[in-house]
Amino acid sequence: MNENLEVRLLKREEHTLYVDISLGEESPARPMTGIFIPENYVPQRQVDLILYLHGYKNIDICGPDESVSIDGYWSSAHWPLREETNRGGKNAILVAPTLGPKSQAGRLIDARGFEAYVTDILTALRKYGPYQTATPDPECGHFILACHSGGGEPMRKLALGNHRYADHIRECWGFDCLYGSSGAEQWAKWAEHHQNAKLFIHYLHTTEAQSKDLKDKHCPNVFVQKSSADNHCVVPREHWLKRMKASAVLRDK
Repeated sequence: MNENLEVRLLKREEHTLYVDISLGEESPARPMTGIFIPENYVPQRQVDLILYLHGYKNIDICGPDESVSIDGYWSSAHWPLREETNRGGKNAILVAPTLGPKSQAGRLIDARGFEAYVTDILTALRKYGPYQTATPDPECGHFILACHSGGGEPMRKLALGNHRYADHIRECWGFDCLYGSSGAEQWAKWAEHHQNAKLFIHYLHTTEAQSKDLKDKHCPNVFVQKSSADNHCVVPREHWLKRMKASAVLRDK
């Protein structure tokens, strides 16, 4: 790892680091990535990461305001992702960047940009987190991509991307996220070429058509289920803990 690479710590909360990593399209929100290290995390050479991509920041739907960064986003009662990650009991770190108002991911979805982002996360864990005294440096283990709503597009692009971590992506969790006319086709293509990975989709009425289309393709490593959530905003909250506990790739602490 390049120790000369500067990753600035913005602030620290209990079990959470906030670092300054700009993706280029966060405005009017401040560029910020949240890194949540669960209680009793045991540092391993290979770090298993859950990367969460949030949906549109529209106060008329779920909120929050477009100017809110990830620290305000996951403090909402809609998305207690840190708390649910803690309850999941897995030895994995949750990473959540601040995206744009309509889930624009900027350089994150560029192959080299994503690789640089992962390096920044590992550097932050080395400089400010549980790997400060670790030797050798941590490296990327298994990746889980997770998203809600409009975060589905950048998640799909990352899964299909030509970057060095493509084979590290072992699970994708989509929470009411299949919008657009080509989502089902592209995910089916991904499933065909990554048969050691799995995709889980939990949908409600706004994404029902594409979700059922994907289900009808009968990909053996794709699991599509109608959500039991009360509304679109709380679909991640409804299923996060189950996905954590059922994961075949995340290790128990």
